[in-house]
Amino acid sequence: MKLKDKIALITGSATGIGRSTALLFSQEGAKVVLADISKEAEETVREIRAAGGSAVFVQGDVSIPSDAQKMVNTVKESYGEINILHNNAGILRICGDLSKTEESDWDRIVDINLKGVFLVSKYTIPLMISSGGGSIVNTASMAGWTVGMAGLAAYCASKAGVVGLTKCMALELAVHDIRANCVCPGTIDTTLYPTQFLKHGGTQDELDAGQEALAATIPQGRYGTSAEIAQAVLFLASEESSYVNGQALVVDGGFSNQ
Repeated sequence: MKLKDKIALITGSATGIGRSTALLFSQEGAKVVLADISKEAEETVREIRAAGGSAVFVQGDVSIPSDAQKMVNTVKESYGEINILHNNAGILRICGDLSKTEESDWDRIVDINLKGVFLVSKYTIPLMISSGGGSIVNTASMAGWTVGMAGLAAYCASKAGVVGLTKCMALELAVHDIRANCVCPGTIDTTLYPTQFLKHGGTQDELDAGQEALAATIPQGRYGTSAEIAQAVLFLASEESSYVNGQALVVDGGFSNQ
Protein backbone atom coordinates (compact mmCIF):
# COMPACT_ATOMS: atom_id res chain seq x y z
CA MET A 1 0.00 0.00 0.00
CA LYS A 2 2.37 2.67 -1.27
CA LEU A 3 -0.19 5.47 -0.85
CA LYS A 4 -1.98 4.33 2.29
CA ASP A 5 -4.25 7.10 3.63
CA LYS A 6 -2.94 9.65 1.11
CA ILE A 7 -5.34 12.12 -0.51
CA ALA A 8 -4.93 12.61 -4.26
CA LEU A 9 -6.48 14.91 -6.86
CA ILE A 10 -6.29 13.64 -10.45
CA THR A 11 -7.39 15.82 -13.35
CA GLY A 12 -8.37 14.40 -16.72
CA SER A 13 -9.46 11.21 -15.03
CA ALA A 14 -12.39 10.07 -17.18
CA THR A 15 -10.32 7.99 -19.57
CA GLY A 16 -6.80 6.90 -20.45
CA ILE A 17 -3.89 7.69 -18.19
CA GLY A 18 -5.99 9.60 -15.64
CA ARG A 19 -8.46 6.76 -15.21
CA SER A 20 -5.68 4.17 -14.92
CA THR A 21 -3.88 6.32 -12.36
CA ALA A 22 -7.02 6.80 -10.29
CA LEU A 23 -7.64 3.05 -10.17
CA LEU A 24 -4.02 2.29 -9.28
CA PHE A 25 -3.83 4.99 -6.60
CA SER A 26 -6.97 3.59 -4.99
CA GLN A 27 -5.54 0.07 -5.05
CA GLU A 28 -2.45 1.45 -3.32
CA GLY A 29 -4.53 2.92 -0.49
CA ALA A 30 -5.20 6.51 -1.58
CA LYS A 31 -8.47 8.38 -1.36
CA VAL A 32 -8.97 10.02 -4.72
CA VAL A 33 -10.80 13.01 -6.15
CA LEU A 34 -11.38 12.62 -9.87
CA ALA A 35 -11.75 15.85 -11.84
CA ASP A 36 -12.77 15.98 -15.47
CA ILE A 37 -14.88 17.99 -17.88
CA SER A 38 -16.66 14.73 -18.72
CA LYS A 39 -19.04 12.94 -16.39
CA GLU A 40 -17.61 9.64 -17.63
CA ALA A 41 -15.29 9.85 -14.63
CA GLU A 42 -18.28 9.00 -12.43
CA GLU A 43 -18.04 5.42 -13.73
CA THR A 44 -14.48 5.18 -12.39
CA VAL A 45 -15.69 6.53 -9.04
CA ARG A 46 -18.33 3.81 -8.91
CA GLU A 47 -15.73 1.17 -9.77
CA ILE A 48 -13.41 2.37 -7.01
CA ARG A 49 -16.19 2.43 -4.43
CA ALA A 50 -17.38 -1.03 -5.47
CA ALA A 51 -13.88 -2.30 -4.74
CA GLY A 52 -13.99 -0.76 -1.26
CA GLY A 53 -12.07 2.42 -2.04
CA SER A 54 -12.92 6.06 -1.44
CA ALA A 55 -13.48 8.38 -4.41
CA VAL A 56 -15.28 11.60 -5.28
CA PHE A 57 -15.99 13.21 -8.67
CA VAL A 58 -15.95 16.91 -9.47
CA GLN A 59 -16.77 18.24 -12.92
CA GLY A 60 -14.87 21.16 -14.36
CA ASP A 61 -12.54 22.66 -16.95
CA VAL A 62 -8.96 23.08 -15.70
CA SER A 63 -8.47 26.17 -17.86
CA ILE A 64 -11.21 28.10 -16.00
CA PRO A 65 -9.96 29.56 -12.69
CA SER A 66 -13.26 29.07 -10.84
CA ASP A 67 -13.44 25.44 -11.95
CA ALA A 68 -9.83 24.79 -10.92
CA GLN A 69 -10.55 26.30 -7.52
CA LYS A 70 -13.72 24.19 -7.24
CA MET A 71 -11.66 21.05 -7.77
CA VAL A 72 -9.36 21.91 -4.89
CA ASN A 73 -12.27 23.00 -2.71
CA THR A 74 -13.88 19.60 -3.32
CA VAL A 75 -10.74 17.90 -2.04
CA LYS A 76 -10.72 20.09 1.07
CA GLU A 77 -14.43 19.59 1.75
CA SER A 78 -14.26 15.83 1.18
CA TYR A 79 -11.00 14.94 2.91
CA GLY A 80 -9.61 18.05 4.61
CA GLU A 81 -6.13 17.90 3.07
CA ILE A 82 -4.18 16.91 -0.04
CA ASN A 83 -0.96 14.95 -0.41
CA ILE A 84 -0.77 14.26 -4.15
CA LEU A 85 -1.74 16.22 -7.24
CA HIS A 86 -1.63 14.61 -10.67
CA ASN A 87 -2.12 17.30 -13.32
CA ASN A 88 -3.11 15.01 -16.17
CA ALA A 89 -5.86 16.84 -18.09
CA GLY A 90 -4.80 17.40 -21.68
CA ILE A 91 -5.99 17.55 -25.26
CA LEU A 92 -4.44 16.93 -28.66
CA ARG A 93 -5.52 18.47 -31.94
CA ILE A 94 -4.00 17.85 -35.35
CA CYS A 95 -3.40 21.37 -36.64
CA GLY A 96 -1.18 20.80 -39.68
CA ASP A 97 1.82 23.00 -40.42
CA LEU A 98 2.36 25.91 -38.06
CA SER A 99 1.35 28.40 -40.77
CA LYS A 100 -2.01 26.61 -41.01
CA THR A 101 -2.64 26.36 -37.28
CA GLU A 102 -5.73 28.27 -36.21
CA GLU A 103 -5.23 30.67 -33.33
CA SER A 104 -8.30 29.22 -31.61
CA ASP A 105 -6.75 25.73 -31.70
CA TRP A 106 -3.44 27.05 -30.35
CA ASP A 107 -5.19 28.87 -27.51
CA ARG A 108 -7.34 25.90 -26.53
CA ILE A 109 -4.44 23.45 -26.50
CA VAL A 110 -2.20 25.75 -24.45
CA ASP A 111 -5.07 26.67 -22.12
CA ILE A 112 -5.81 23.05 -21.22
CA ASN A 113 -2.35 21.51 -21.36
CA LEU A 114 -0.29 24.28 -19.77
CA LYS A 115 -2.51 26.92 -18.19
CA GLY A 116 -4.57 24.16 -16.59
CA VAL A 117 -1.47 22.82 -14.83
CA PHE A 118 -0.71 26.33 -13.59
CA LEU A 119 -4.21 27.00 -12.31
CA VAL A 120 -4.86 23.71 -10.52
CA SER A 121 -1.38 23.84 -8.97
CA LYS A 122 -1.87 27.47 -7.92
CA TYR A 123 -4.95 26.58 -5.89
CA THR A 124 -3.59 23.25 -4.63
CA ILE A 125 -0.27 24.48 -3.27
CA PRO A 126 -1.61 26.37 -0.21
CA LEU A 127 -3.65 23.33 0.85
CA MET A 128 -0.70 20.99 0.25
CA ILE A 129 1.57 23.23 2.33
CA SER A 130 -0.94 23.20 5.19
CA SER A 131 -1.14 19.40 4.80
CA GLY A 132 2.58 19.12 5.52
CA GLY A 133 3.90 18.68 1.99
CA GLY A 134 3.39 16.20 -0.79
CA SER A 135 4.05 15.37 -4.42
CA ILE A 136 2.92 16.99 -7.66
CA VAL A 137 3.14 14.94 -10.85
CA ASN A 138 2.41 16.66 -14.16
CA THR A 139 1.73 14.85 -17.41
CA ALA A 140 4.01 16.26 -20.09
CA SER A 141 5.01 14.25 -23.17
CA MET A 142 7.86 12.84 -25.16
CA ALA A 143 6.59 15.26 -27.81
CA GLY A 144 8.06 18.66 -27.07
CA TRP A 145 10.67 17.35 -24.65
CA THR A 146 12.84 14.70 -26.30
CA VAL A 147 11.38 15.00 -29.81
CA GLY A 148 9.19 17.29 -31.89
CA MET A 149 6.35 16.17 -34.13
CA ALA A 150 5.34 17.83 -37.38
CA GLY A 151 1.73 19.01 -37.38
CA LEU A 152 1.57 19.12 -33.59
CA ALA A 153 3.39 22.37 -32.86
CA ALA A 154 0.84 23.67 -30.36
CA TYR A 155 0.72 20.36 -28.52
CA CYS A 156 4.51 20.04 -28.41
CA ALA A 157 4.93 23.63 -27.23
CA SER A 158 2.37 23.17 -24.46
CA LYS A 159 4.02 19.99 -23.21
CA ALA A 160 7.50 21.54 -23.32
CA GLY A 161 6.01 24.31 -21.21
CA VAL A 162 4.82 21.75 -18.66
CA VAL A 163 8.38 20.48 -18.26
CA GLY A 164 9.71 24.00 -17.72
CA LEU A 165 6.93 24.83 -15.27
CA THR A 166 7.61 21.62 -13.36
CA LYS A 167 11.26 22.53 -12.86
CA CYS A 168 10.33 25.96 -11.50
CA MET A 169 7.75 24.41 -9.17
CA ALA A 170 10.37 22.01 -7.83
CA LEU A 171 12.69 24.88 -6.93
CA GLU A 172 9.98 27.00 -5.34
CA LEU A 173 8.26 24.24 -3.34
CA ALA A 174 11.14 22.17 -1.99
CA VAL A 175 11.27 24.34 1.13
CA HIS A 176 7.68 23.23 1.87
CA ASP A 177 8.56 19.52 1.45
CA ILE A 178 6.68 19.41 -1.84
CA ARG A 179 8.26 17.64 -4.80
CA ALA A 180 7.28 18.37 -8.41
CA ASN A 181 8.08 16.04 -11.29
CA CYS A 182 6.55 15.18 -14.62
CA VAL A 183 6.03 12.02 -16.60
CA CYS A 184 6.64 12.17 -20.36
CA PRO A 185 4.71 9.40 -22.12
CA GLY A 186 5.65 8.25 -25.59
CA THR A 187 3.08 6.68 -27.91
CA ILE A 188 0.36 5.32 -25.65
CA ASP A 189 -2.81 3.40 -26.49
CA THR A 190 -5.23 6.18 -25.57
CA THR A 191 -7.97 7.57 -27.79
CA LEU A 192 -6.40 11.05 -28.12
CA TYR A 193 -4.72 10.69 -31.50
CA PRO A 194 -7.10 8.14 -33.12
CA THR A 195 -10.09 10.36 -32.37
CA GLN A 196 -8.41 13.37 -33.96
CA PHE A 197 -7.22 11.38 -36.98
CA LEU A 198 -10.67 10.08 -37.77
CA LYS A 199 -12.23 13.48 -37.10
CA HIS A 200 -9.97 15.01 -39.74
CA GLY A 201 -11.12 12.63 -42.43
CA GLY A 202 -8.73 9.72 -42.03
CA THR A 203 -10.10 6.23 -42.46
CA GLN A 204 -9.86 3.37 -39.98
CA ASP A 205 -7.69 1.42 -42.43
CA GLU A 206 -5.30 4.38 -42.73
CA LEU A 207 -5.22 4.73 -38.95
CA ASP A 208 -4.47 1.03 -38.44
CA ALA A 209 -1.70 1.07 -41.04
CA GLY A 210 -0.16 4.22 -39.57
CA GLN A 211 -0.24 2.87 -36.04
CA GLU A 212 1.34 -0.39 -37.14
CA ALA A 213 4.11 1.49 -38.93
CA LEU A 214 4.74 3.74 -35.93
CA ALA A 215 4.84 0.79 -33.53
CA ALA A 216 7.55 -0.74 -35.69
CA THR A 217 9.77 2.30 -35.07
CA ILE A 218 9.61 1.87 -31.28
CA PRO A 219 12.49 -0.26 -29.97
CA GLN A 220 10.12 -2.32 -27.81
CA GLY A 221 7.94 -2.86 -30.88
CA ARG A 222 4.63 -1.72 -29.45
CA TYR A 223 2.65 1.15 -28.01
CA GLY A 224 2.71 1.68 -24.27
CA THR A 225 -0.38 1.27 -22.12
CA SER A 226 -2.12 3.70 -19.82
CA ALA A 227 -1.47 1.28 -16.98
CA GLU A 228 2.29 1.47 -17.61
CA ILE A 229 2.21 5.26 -17.41
CA ALA A 230 0.14 5.03 -14.22
CA GLN A 231 2.93 2.95 -12.66
CA ALA A 232 5.43 5.72 -13.46
CA VAL A 233 3.10 8.30 -11.93
CA LEU A 234 2.78 6.11 -8.82
CA PHE A 235 6.55 6.01 -8.48
CA LEU A 236 6.81 9.81 -8.67
CA ALA A 237 3.89 10.30 -6.29
CA SER A 238 5.10 7.85 -3.65
CA GLU A 239 7.92 7.89 -1.14
CA GLU A 240 9.85 5.54 -3.40
CA SER A 241 10.96 8.69 -5.25
CA SER A 242 11.52 10.79 -2.12
CA TYR A 243 14.76 12.29 -3.46
CA VAL A 244 13.55 12.82 -7.03
CA ASN A 245 12.59 16.42 -7.70
CA GLY A 246 12.19 18.56 -10.81
CA GLN A 247 12.67 15.66 -13.20
CA ALA A 248 11.04 14.65 -16.48
CA LEU A 249 10.64 10.87 -16.55
CA VAL A 250 10.40 9.69 -20.16
CA VAL A 251 8.36 6.50 -20.64
CA ASP A 252 8.43 5.82 -24.37
CA GLY A 253 9.71 2.29 -24.98
CA GLY A 254 13.08 3.68 -25.97
CA PHE A 255 11.81 5.72 -28.93
CA SER A 256 13.62 8.96 -28.08
CA ASN A 257 16.98 7.21 -27.78
CA GLN A 258 17.18 6.85 -31.55
